[in-house]
Amino acid sequence: MPLNEIADRLNETLAGINRLVNSPDLQASIGSLNQLLKNTDALVKNLKTEVGPLASDIKGTTDAARAALAQAEKTLRFDEGAPGEIASSIKETLSAGQATLKETKKAVENINVIAVQNANLGYEIARTLERIAELSHSLRDLSDYLERHPEVLLRGKSLGKKE
Repeated sequence: MPLNEIADRLNETLAGINRLVNSPDLQASIGSLNQLLKNTDALVKNLKTEVGPLASDIKGTTDAARAALAQAEKTLRFDEGAPGEIASSIKETLSAGQATLKETKKAVENINVIAVQNANLGYEIARTLERIAELSHSLRDLSDYLERHPEVLLRGKSLGKKE
């Protein structure tokens, strides 16, 4: 390549660089980039002042949440406090209820035994009343007979006579 040609290309390149460097678009872009860097710097400074207290607040909130969860866990297990007392009272009540239920079961069993005995007693009373009724009927028949035949008391009933 001849030297003239290299010099021409070099001049063209320098002219292009000159146009690019002096371009209003490049100047505006550099101004915008400069403003962006300033805004970014301000944002970083603002974040530094805000992130510290925010991180502290987040830590405090996290600690409070952990404490609340621990207390909720204790409460749900009914280990302490009012729920623990209620759970203890419920256990005592259930225990007393079970004891009462056992006693009631024994009482019902005793009532069943008495009822069976009373059923047998009722049957025996009914049989006795039937026999008393039969006896009463027989006494009435005897009384009627003696009224018709008072002489039987003196001489007895004759075997040969029929009525």
